[in-house]
Amino acid sequence: MSGLCGWFGVDDNELDKNSIIQEMVSNLSQFDDSNTFTWVNNSSAIGVANYSSEIPNMVEDAGDVGVVYGQPKITNHEIRADSKKYGIAKSLLMAYRRHGADFLKYLNGPFSLAFALNDKNLVLLAIDKIGIESIYYTLSRKGITFSSTISPFNCHPHVTREINSQSIFDYMYFHVIPSPNTIYKNIERIEPGSYVEYESGILKKSVYWQIDYTNERGQINSLEWKNEFLNLLHTGIKNELENGMSVGCFLSGGTDSSTVAGILGDVTNEPARTYSIGFDEKGYDETGYAKIAAQHFQTNHHEYYVTPRDVVDLIPKLAHVYGQPFGNSSAIPSYYCAKLAKQDGIDKLLGGDGGDELFGGNERYVKEIIFSQYEKVPRKIRKHIIEPVLKNIPRGERLFPIRKMLRYIEQSSIPMPDRMQSYNFIHRFGINSIFMQDFVNDIETAEPLSLLRNVYNNAHAQSMIHKMLALDIKFTLADNDIPKVSRMCELAGVQIGYPLLDHELVEFSSRLPAYLKVKRLKLRYFFKDALKDYLPAEIIKKQKHGFGLPFGRWIVSDDNLRQLALDSVNDLKKRDIFKSSFIDDILDAKLTQHPDYYGTMVWLLMILEQWYQYHGES
Repeated sequence: MSGLCGWFGVDDNELDKNSIIQEMVSNLSQFDDSNTFTWVNNSSAIGVANYSSEIPNMVEDAGDVGVVYGQPKITNHEIRADSKKYGIAKSLLMAYRRHGADFLKYLNGPFSLAFALNDKNLVLLAIDKIGIESIYYTLSRKGITFSSTISPFNCHPHVTREINSQSIFDYMYFHVIPSPNTIYKNIERIEPGSYVEYESGILKKSVYWQIDYTNERGQINSLEWKNEFLNLLHTGIKNELENGMSVGCFLSGGTDSSTVAGILGDVTNEPARTYSIGFDEKGYDETGYAKIAAQHFQTNHHEYYVTPRDVVDLIPKLAHVYGQPFGNSSAIPSYYCAKLAKQDGIDKLLGGDGGDELFGGNERYVKEIIFSQYEKVPRKIRKHIIEPVLKNIPRGERLFPIRKMLRYIEQSSIPMPDRMQSYNFIHRFGINSIFMQDFVNDIETAEPLSLLRNVYNNAHAQSMIHKMLALDIKFTLADNDIPKVSRMCELAGVQIGYPLLDHELVEFSSRLPAYLKVKRLKLRYFFKDALKDYLPAEIIKKQKHGFGLPFGRWIVSDDNLRQLALDSVNDLKKRDIFKSSFIDDILDAKLTQHPDYYGTMVWLLMILEQWYQYHGES
């Protein structure tokens, strides 16, 4: 992939610095053959892997050094003027000297950067506001080492690796490891809109931006808002186009990818090149909707049907490219879609990621609105009339409506955001039924809910919907969907752009009132209303689906995939994390009865063991 790596403050004459930084940066570029550049002095080294053959944005000035990856849009006039004169890297280094880390708020778009002010013994590492780019880092007694992915740390002799049991538990809970944690105790990831400063051996973490929903627009001019929204959609896609680059887009047949496909054709004045993935499995294949969108916008459309054999071939590579356990099975179709585009000569793919999280498109938003209605019933009526009456009905006499009402009351009584996790596999099975006791003793079982509460309760928002959107921007986008798509595009050798995450569009969504995002239980009300004359009616009305993988069904029906899964999961028993009885129960009975549901758990366990095996961890 493209990205950056290196270290600051490691003054060790025994190190072969040139060889180490070359090995680190080569690790970054191993999948897509990016061009690599390195710079080394006595105590620092920087490596950049870049799709472009142009010299990257690196600077050495008056003893200070730095690198900027990406092309951040600068909104400050003074800094922008300096960038035209000195280049991006030097202008931002100058801004850091003048303003400290405050200059970061003037940067939009995907970027990552690393600066060292040597006279102040000060290091700055930062990423963009949404977390499209990434930086991982670790400290040692001799300085700070950083990289866009985890794998290059294996190349540095000062970086030690100790598996974090807490991260394994968090992985099973979230299906990914949420930032700032990683699979290793001593390596962390910078969170979206955040930075770290390392000064004279002391590390400070700070936030320079988070989405603010407190500036909702008061007066509503529907036509004006829709026109602004449509203009921003066009601008976001124009910003992703580059001269001489062949651009296409994912097309699942949902509102987001269909919108991107249509507007891409509009702004280029030629049929968009679109790519879809299908499955020969009822309930999973959405190529029909993709074809509707492709026909409507007259795109140059391509599709590929993923098979169980494809899954078997790709699973070992997932452990390699992610560097830590990553359990979103949609990575599989994302990769084969990107590979299809690469084979068709595409240099860059545009994804529709972000629309649900900005404009209210996930089913859980409606579900929580329904649950929250019970809170509006006066407490005295709830506690002294409704609940006693229902609970006093003998269990054997409770008809289905009564049982359903009691479940509703039970769910509604759980405070947010904990209520969203009521159906989490971990809670439904029980921690002590899944994990070995020694493992449980080594972790904080309440940490996942604590992470969620911290983001939910500290969101700059008043409404429940906006607090949920803030959660999803962090946990669903930055920690899950963006790494999923970005890493798979990297593996396929194509660049990725996220036009719906253009900063101006993000800011627009933050000012849109919550009731226009989810209105009377209608998801994405404003988005769909603004595009109702643009998108096909079937696309507007369809239920959200996505690139789900029929893994559970396939491991029941396909011998090779089942054997890979069984071998992996049985090997995992030896690691003293999971109870054998839990694993056996899923494999022997539950998987065959409910393959879609329990297949997810088998996938998580398999991917974890594959990661252990690939990285040689004991």
